[in-house]
Amino acid sequence: MRILHELHMEGRTIILITHDNEIAEQASRVIRIRDGRIMEDSFNTHIKLLSPIDQTEEEDAL
Repeated sequence: MRILHELHMEGRTIILITHDNEIAEQASRVIRIRDGRIMEDSFNTHIKLLSPIDQTEEEDAL
């Protein structure tokens, strides 16, 4: 996720599809889809970034 945040800070648009709410909490915009229909389109003003410990664990999993 750190790499995606860095790319976003450089001005790049990132589109990430996930079923993980913890990952979605890190996005500035979340579009929730069910059965091919948009159920919710919201902007996240309180972005929750992973702590450095969480990032290390995530990188170790790769």
